[in-house]
Amino acid sequence: MEKFLTANIVRKSLLTSLLTNKPIDSWRGKPASWPDIRKNTQDGHIYLLCDTRYPIGFTATATGGYCVAIDGENYGNYNSTAQFSMADWSSYTDTEGYAIDYPTGASKAHIIDIFPQTSGNNITAFQCNRVAASGNEAQGVLWAHFNLINSIKIGNLFGSGSTYKNTLVEALTAKNNLITYSVSSSSGYGIYSSFYGCQSLEYLPVLNASSNQISTNTYAALVQVPAKKVIIKNNSGQEGFGILNQSQIEELNVENGLAIRSNVGSDNDAHGATKLKKWPKTNEIKYENFQMYNCPDLEPVNIDDRFNDTRKVFRFYGTQSVPTPALKSLRVSNQAPFSGDEPQIKVDYTDMNRAALVQLFNDLPTVSGGQIISIVGATGTSDLTADDEAIATAKGWTITK
Repeated sequence: MEKFLTANIVRKSLLTSLLTNKPIDSWRGKPASWPDIRKNTQDGHIYLLCDTRYPIGFTATATGGYCVAIDGENYGNYNSTAQFSMADWSSYTDTEGYAIDYPTGASKAHIIDIFPQTSGNNITAFQCNRVAASGNEAQGVLWAHFNLINSIKIGNLFGSGSTYKNTLVEALTAKNNLITYSVSSSSGYGIYSSFYGCQSLEYLPVLNASSNQISTNTYAALVQVPAKKVIIKNNSGQEGFGILNQSQIEELNVENGLAIRSNVGSDNDAHGATKLKKWPKTNEIKYENFQMYNCPDLEPVNIDDRFNDTRKVFRFYGTQSVPTPALKSLRVSNQAPFSGDEPQIKVDYTDMNRAALVQLFNDLPTVSGGQIISIVGATGTSDLTADDEAIATAKGWTITK
């Protein structure tokens, strides 16, 4: 009887958790010396654990303004969108802070609490900002916790190109392990540059796009981020592979898929995702350009792009030093113009064998603009016969091999 009752209690506990949508436990990698900023949190607040060796600046948007407390003591009130700045923690003596021994060289941290001045209002936008007048500023956020459920703009959250970076931030956690990010209807910036340069960021909560918002400009969001898995829910589907630009994540789980698109340029394409293991879910929204390269750890993938009759450039390739063997086959539309910059198609240093290359040649549209298809170092390139290559050249294509 006792065994039965125990088992029944366990089952009821699990059922209750599911029915009440109990938050899943989030980040478990907190260094031992860090205070847990998730404890005794208040709804609607944002908490930062900051290393005193570095400056910290940020802005928050809240109707009626926002308040800042440090280690539980009131520090000041700010107008909405006004900037809080702490250029040098050595002059701050109001609270003692917390002794820490991680990361290397760190000795003290403070907890910054940000919340609306008016009870019942929400923080609707938040991002770090450079304190100094110029330069690429290293800032000291170690951990951030968003204890809120409202939609919030987080573009440029921890990084902004050559302006500021939080290279030490280890985790972003959130109430219910979920952040709903809003998107500017004019810019489309949802998580643009949000985690740029966060080379220590090992944990992110589920990122939930606000309903019916288009977030096409997501590139540079995960530059250098080493989190193993990033989950995005409720996305528009128009986001492109630029989100993976220089990312070090292993898996990107995107609910409504990515459009097979990225700008053909070093800042906006999907190059350097050297740790990516799984090809993200994609959809059939048409875009003209795609470029992705140097993904040596990616699992095998077969790409069918025949739905896209607007394609101008398709490049998925590796280099001799960083091959991308994952690509097994590529299909393209014979109605696509392929009128972009050359080479219009590039599959160098992939695992496309002779049969896959011949199939691609058969798919090619007939062109008259000197279009180039590059197959340098592909597995089947050396096996092609003159007749195989004639399939492409007869349609007006030049083969680079």
